Amino acid sequence: MTDDFPLKNADKFQSPALLVALTHQGKQSVPCTKTYRQSQLVQDSIQKQRILPTDLNEELDPLLNEYCMLGRQLHAVMDENAEPIHVKTLKQTVFDLMDNCQLSTDHRYTQLNVLADCYPTETIDNVMEYLGFEDEDMTHEQMSHWLALVTPNSSENQIPLVEFIGRLFYRNRPESLVKFVQMAQDLQMKSESMSAFNRSSPKTSVLERVLACLPQPKQSSDPQTALKAHVQLISASANKQSKIKAMQMVISHKSWDQAISLLSHEANESCDHIVLFNMLLAALLQNNIFSSYCDKIMKLLPSTVR
Repeated sequence: MTDDFPLKNADKFQSPALLVALTHQGKQSVPCTKTYRQSQLVQDSIQKQRILPTDLNEELDPLLNEYCMLGRQLHAVMDENAEPIHVKTLKQTVFDLMDNCQLSTDHRYTQLNVLADCYPTETIDNVMEYLGFEDEDMTHEQMSHWLALVTPNSSENQIPLVEFIGRLFYRNRPESLVKFVQMAQDLQMKSESMSAFNRSSPKTSVLERVLACLPQPKQSSDPQTALKAHVQLISASANKQSKIKAMQMVISHKSWDQAISLLSHEANESCDHIVLFNMLLAALLQNNIFSSYCDKIMKLLPSTVR
């Protein structure tokens, strides 16, 4: 196949992405100027084509737009007479991805996750600003962002922002995770109380949604604080076994002081109190550290066990 074959047959491809792939195939060693000229020809061809409305083209359209944008930026660098290209800041990109329902769900979600992986601190700062997370008085626009976050939507372009932001906090600002969940949960409850439709449509709470997507504490920038936040959320969940699951988690991470604290909050002579006491006692004995915590745990001994 000759180098100009893709361009001469551009109208025969089902997707312009194939044109891009074939044109640049094996061109890593080709001089930059030649690759640049080919990119310009490819971009011109894409703009002239009538792109078929297929699922593939719909998914790839944002990526092709990025390809053409990068081409224009390259042109602006190589040609001093070219008009400068406006490049979005990270903040503008994050805000657009949070808001823009014209892009496909997969594209928006993938882009947000890529930004979170590459620029975690900057991304979470921009998300917090988008929500007015640290503002005492939210603007109307920021409040609408929160409501869109927690209100169910039948749109196919709604992305799981609650889960995305929950993981973002967990990995980079675990000390703020519980506050985020509490704020989102409160707004969800208020939204439900104001809508008869929402009251008749049972759905998963923000708390349960966040819990279902959290990774292990070791994936956080601050594992100890992440563990504390994780356990706090588990304890607050509506699950009947929530306290037991919370204790299992702190024991598995050998966070003994946190386990003692959890037991002290449940020292009310209930069934949970007895179960948690026995769980912690067994774990301390198995790890041969009972003597170090003997005084603390025996003060929390259920009366029915004495």
